[in-house]
Amino acid sequence: MREITIATAQMKPALGEMEDNLVKMSDFVSKIASQQRVDLIVFPELVTSGYELGVRFTELAQRVPGPTVNLMAQRAAEFGVHIAFGMVTKERVESILFNSAVLVGPEGELVGQYNKVHLRGEERMAFREGFRLPVFETEIGQIGLMLGWDVAFPEVARSLALDGAELLCVLANWEAGQTEEWATYVRARAYENAIYVAAANRVGEDVTLSFGGESMIVGPRGYVHARVEEEVQGVAIATVDLDEVRLRGVQRVPFPDPLPGLPPLFCEIDPAAVVEATRRLIHDLFPLAPDCQGLVMCSQMQGLVVTDPAGRPVSNCISWRDQRALDNIPGSQRTFFDELEGRLSNKQRRSLGELHAGLPSCALFRLAQEGRLPEGAVPASLPDFVLAKLCQDRDPAGVEATNASVHGPLDLTTLMWQSDSLEAWGLAGLCWPRVRGAGDVAGVMMQRGRTFPCYVPVGDQACSLAGALLQENELSLNISTGSQASIISSKLVRGDYQTRPFFDDKYLNLVTHIPAGRALSVLVSLLTELAESEGVTLRDPWRVIARAAAQTPATDLRVNLAFFDSLRGDRGEIANIREDNLTAGHLFRAAFEDMAENYFVCAERLAPAHGWERIVFSGGLAQKIEALREVICARFGSCYRLSPSSEDALLGLLALALVFAGRARSVAEAADYLRQHYHEEEPCEPSGGASSVAATSQR
Repeated sequence: MREITIATAQMKPALGEMEDNLVKMSDFVSKIASQQRVDLIVFPELVTSGYELGVRFTELAQRVPGPTVNLMAQRAAEFGVHIAFGMVTKERVESILFNSAVLVGPEGELVGQYNKVHLRGEERMAFREGFRLPVFETEIGQIGLMLGWDVAFPEVARSLALDGAELLCVLANWEAGQTEEWATYVRARAYENAIYVAAANRVGEDVTLSFGGESMIVGPRGYVHARVEEEVQGVAIATVDLDEVRLRGVQRVPFPDPLPGLPPLFCEIDPAAVVEATRRLIHDLFPLAPDCQGLVMCSQMQGLVVTDPAGRPVSNCISWRDQRALDNIPGSQRTFFDELEGRLSNKQRRSLGELHAGLPSCALFRLAQEGRLPEGAVPASLPDFVLAKLCQDRDPAGVEATNASVHGPLDLTTLMWQSDSLEAWGLAGLCWPRVRGAGDVAGVMMQRGRTFPCYVPVGDQACSLAGALLQENELSLNISTGSQASIISSKLVRGDYQTRPFFDDKYLNLVTHIPAGRALSVLVSLLTELAESEGVTLRDPWRVIARAAAQTPATDLRVNLAFFDSLRGDRGEIANIREDNLTAGHLFRAAFEDMAENYFVCAERLAPAHGWERIVFSGGLAQKIEALREVICARFGSCYRLSPSSEDALLGLLALALVFAGRARSVAEAADYLRQHYHEEEPCEPSGGASSVAATSQR
């Protein structure tokens, strides 16, 4: 752990009275440091002079080092603390002034100076723009400095974070009446960069402007550790751990589009394009982790690439969205999927769990029926194919168990392919990849002259649940475009649900294809269609809908969200319509209630004895819409927590990385370790059938 204590001093400087301001700053330092051990004190922007000085800035400008810097350095040495403060500076040319932030250290040394890059309004008349964004190495960590309007530009914080900053100090003169904007910017910079931010804003008035305070210390998840909530002089103090485990350097590249001109129900992607996109992403990420010890990868499940024995592709990537098995067999009224199901015995069908047309086995069955599978063909999962192309030295083809469970007919007790099912489908002649365990090394990759191991890719669903820090006493509801209900079990217990391997020799029981975001989007489109036809676009219809649903009580209006083929069939409807209940609020309230009932039915299938203590919500819709969560919890009579990260899969990969690196003995132990770095309030106790909230945020 690298715990440091940070204080942000919310001060009211006197305009043009430098000596008075320095005395006040010294008093702040003395009071803060004498009461407790503190490592860093952050003062506001232009705290030595005030803001609205115009031409008088020339009178108060000083060089660095100079009298003001020397004085604050003495105070820093006296109390053994780092101090960051704002002042007007000049260089050898007297007329060139800068709005600067200065950092001095506990030995009385000048650590560094930053000149404000983004000047605003009349600042441009007084100051010259800076052009560097330095990161300063100190004994307490890597520190980046920002001034005022800099915080409105994501690129500034991102540049500092990519250059290694672990803590951003924001010194500001942010006006009163705009503090909500200020707080949003500060929390956003912390959240999007997974970094600590210590933000000091001034209070008081100058000539025409007044300033709103709201000085705060924010953690990597946007959690406010401490703040001065009133427009008064004061101090926010917090102790944080710079070694806190967090996701950094998140980068995204678009997944290649499906190939055009394919028949209906077909969805294929150029596998070479996927390889190249992945190669580019790894290349861009590597500078952020020059000491990388290994690559851990997950992927959307069910993607398929057929290769020859040498690993050369003989098909495009057949996506999980591909539904070609639903085409009729030429000259027949039966679909390929009907034929595939009909070749299984009842025992085989029960052992396989849920079958649907998007599974790789279904696409392979059609290819086999059409004579398009060459001798010795290998059905490779998409991530395994990609990794094989990226690795210079690789082991024989394999597929990790969490991916294998949807890749082909897998025996969950032996983790081997079911030969009788493969025989029935005419797929036994394929060279099926060996089922491997998480943590097996699939190959070796080279980047910038260094080599490191690449571990066999895992399934994104299992990885996301690991990232949600799901425990056996919790029910997971992932609500996004699609939706799943899941629980973890230590024993293999078959039932009216799918069962898949999970990490640590556990099993994942789940129900999928539950109507969720895709179905709700039908209702959203209904409400926005007229406005869009007139060229009017609602900026955020989901926010409006969430607010309307939260403010609307339940009525007898009923919505069945089964607008697509799903758990509830494909006969959606809106019923019990009356003149007084067909509003956006009533419509979406009823839709949320239908979703809650669907989840309750699925939970009963997974664990009739209600073997969970609370619900864990993940996915975009669940994270964003509190009203939806509350309706669901009211139906269950249960409390909930949110998944600790919006990047569940990445956090799951981090847990796996801890295991593979030898820092944890199991994924469960890694999850416990991660849990220590995320602040989680105690679960609420539901009462009277109404839901309560247990908020989750990072410590």
